[in-house]
Amino acid sequence: MRGTFCIIDASSYVFRAYHAIRGLTNSQGVATNAVYGYVTMLLKVVKDMAPSHVAVAMDPVEKSFRHGMYPAYKANRPPTPPDLKQQFPYIEPVTRALGLAAVRVEGFEADDVIATLAVRGQRAGIPVTVVSGDKDLMQLVGPGVSMFDPMKDKLWDTDAVKEKFGVPPQQVAEVLAIMGDSSDNVPGVHGIGPKGAAELIRQFGTVEALYGRLGEVAREKVRGALEQHRDDAMLSRKLVELRRDVPIEEDISALVPAARDAAALRELFTFLEFRTLLRDLLPGSSEQASGGSVPVAAALGPVRVDPAAPLIPAVRVETGGPVMPEVQVVCREEQLRALADDMVRTGRASVDTETTSTHPVDAVLVGISVCTAPERVYYVPVGHKGVVPEEQLSLGRVREVLGPILAAPAIRKVGQNFKYDTLVLWNHGFEVEGLAFDTLLASYLLDPGRTSHSLDSLSADFLGLRLITYKEVTSSGSRQVTFDQVPVPAAARYSGEDAWATLLLAERLGSRIESEGFKSLLLEVEQPLSRVLARMEQAGVAIDSAALQVLSREFQSRLLRLEREIFEAAGVGFNLASPKQLAEVLFDKLGLPRGKKTKTGYSTDVSVLEELAPMHPVPRLMLEHRGVAKLKNTYADVLPVLVSRRTGRIHTSFNQAVAATGRLSSSDPNLQNIPIKGEDGKAIRRAFVAGPGMKFVSADYSQIELRVLAHLASDRVLIDAFRRGEDIHSRTAAEIFRVLPGMITPDMRRVAKTINFGIIYGMSAYRLSREQGIPFRQAQSFIDAYFARYSGVSRFLEEAVRQAGQLGYSETMLKRRRPLPELKSGNAQVRGMGERMALNTPVQGGAADIVKLAMLRLDERLAKDRLPARMLLQVHDELVVE
Repeated sequence: MRGTFCIIDASSYVFRAYHAIRGLTNSQGVATNAVYGYVTMLLKVVKDMAPSHVAVAMDPVEKSFRHGMYPAYKANRPPTPPDLKQQFPYIEPVTRALGLAAVRVEGFEADDVIATLAVRGQRAGIPVTVVSGDKDLMQLVGPGVSMFDPMKDKLWDTDAVKEKFGVPPQQVAEVLAIMGDSSDNVPGVHGIGPKGAAELIRQFGTVEALYGRLGEVAREKVRGALEQHRDDAMLSRKLVELRRDVPIEEDISALVPAARDAAALRELFTFLEFRTLLRDLLPGSSEQASGGSVPVAAALGPVRVDPAAPLIPAVRVETGGPVMPEVQVVCREEQLRALADDMVRTGRASVDTETTSTHPVDAVLVGISVCTAPERVYYVPVGHKGVVPEEQLSLGRVREVLGPILAAPAIRKVGQNFKYDTLVLWNHGFEVEGLAFDTLLASYLLDPGRTSHSLDSLSADFLGLRLITYKEVTSSGSRQVTFDQVPVPAAARYSGEDAWATLLLAERLGSRIESEGFKSLLLEVEQPLSRVLARMEQAGVAIDSAALQVLSREFQSRLLRLEREIFEAAGVGFNLASPKQLAEVLFDKLGLPRGKKTKTGYSTDVSVLEELAPMHPVPRLMLEHRGVAKLKNTYADVLPVLVSRRTGRIHTSFNQAVAATGRLSSSDPNLQNIPIKGEDGKAIRRAFVAGPGMKFVSADYSQIELRVLAHLASDRVLIDAFRRGEDIHSRTAAEIFRVLPGMITPDMRRVAKTINFGIIYGMSAYRLSREQGIPFRQAQSFIDAYFARYSGVSRFLEEAVRQAGQLGYSETMLKRRRPLPELKSGNAQVRGMGERMALNTPVQGGAADIVKLAMLRLDERLAKDRLPARMLLQVHDELVVE
């Protein structure tokens, strides 16, 4: 027989995966980290090794025969964590669904199953590779049998085993019997370690021979230990011996990998919420039918919110499964007219644009795909390179015919992240009105903690489809091309599929948006806001590049000066960017106290340096150096490069579907973290300039989160302080320090401010103690005093956690929900994180909702009054208008 026989130790990798990946759960609170790590390991091993035969060895459900020999076997192992135990039932089903044989024999450990299968493989003449990191299995290595540890990417052959144990593989069990194994509670001979055991076995060959010639052991102490623990040694030899005669029913011929069970995988991975794995492992693409009738989006009705009308009225079309029709390429005048007539007659369409860039301001329109019904999909090429004129229409002609339809509010548009398409179309002379349903925003409202709201991910989860990927049509690496170089037929297939899948998703997600109560939030807040954000992105913001270049040179001079000062204070030069070298200077040379330890050594992060700063100049100077370097690298050097050549301004992207609390974020570049403190921060902010004849007006909510907290908690004391216009931090300081307002010092106010905002995030006394440099007991007394005075806040926070635990989610005043499966976790650390999110979501999410409403109302007012002003930036609770 030819090929290779791969025998995988399942238990080894389940436990390794559990400890390597933490905090992963599905939306129902079921831990999934161990299963996820195990599956990815299985897939990688099978892909890399491409074995002809595979067996996955499983431990027995009950105890093994070794427990009968020695009841204390493995007795010192800690109990299996509850969140690991709840994952065990999924290991065997997922293994079988992947087409791999799961071999379990009650009464025998996985190691015995592996040993027996390895012997059978040898006899059949198939090279065997044992996949494990378990040292006990190294005794199997020999002719035709190797061992591979994928976690360490290490292959164990005879020479490698001999180097580790000092003896060849066939004598590993003898060494293990003498040295014992604390993890399995194998006693061994007390006082003799690995080196001593190897030396004895090299001299005597076996445990039995050793005891037959015990008088020849030269060292009296070793001989005495052997005599005293003779019974332990003999027992240990039996415990570590692997059984090679396990009654395994499966014949080797039955261990050939089978086809994956797509239905079982879809069911398991959907429950476990392994979305990427589900997408990657789904066979084929959307061309394959999955059976059944598929409900699709039909006429979407009027734009206004009508509580009595369904959001997405569904028409079920019997299609035998979601199979996309052939995409009609629109490249002639009569075809363009037919598309326009179809859009008007149908009254709605899914629209998707294809461009040369992911940044809409710089993107050149290449094509537009339209889906008016599940059986009618179109692609309109307008910007492909290298095609004859007959193969595509001019952009001007497409704008003339489709422009009025895209601008008509009555013809309702469906899109995925339609803000991007809107910007692209605006920049190419189209007006766009009538957004009916954005699948990205709908997915975000339904599950804000979801890993991905991409069309690929949503299609895999809700439609059971694997869509063609962008890389598949544009290639990657040195062979990658821009979309305008993709042949029209391939572009049509890819783009049309996106528009078609978006239309199908609109019905699936629309029914849930209605049934789960998110209709008004989607139609009255999120979708209108996406249009406001599009205008802000299109407007951009101007910067003074020359001022930033001057600032960059100043920062560079300061960095060089700080570097010299650090070297002088340290008494040695070193690489400031190397955490390892910095740690050696701080802890070895300067003898400063070591803090938290990482995988690569002792940490030198900001929190560690802040604790060490009062003790020595080096950590203080390092903090200053890092701060200046960040300002230089993030702002002074980078921002001028990001100025658009077309507009002369910087255009950020505002993200609605990222933060689980409902807050907006900003990227490419991130303009929400522009520094505001200190002279350096002010200098960078001064580099943002208004247009000629214009100025900036910044409108900022004062302590909005604390005001939301006061409202939600109905706390009389907190509400009274705000109504009186008091400095809330000074008021809190007076309460917790029990002094008159006139006696409040800046340090007292700083502690009170930390508590005021920290309470929202579930801050502990330990964290307050560490951040403020005060004793733990004092920190705890401050928090106790806070809750005693603001009793309404205390009651609200307790109720927020209790209610979230009952409902499985936390919500804001606008009924924006954040699912909290972490609250059901058996892991205390994960559960604590869920409790902090339950506290934070109503407050931070409520504040985010209020700011979004403010943006919508301000945008309406600016338009209504025709003011020469426009919103440019949103920085959490601050709006910047030009």
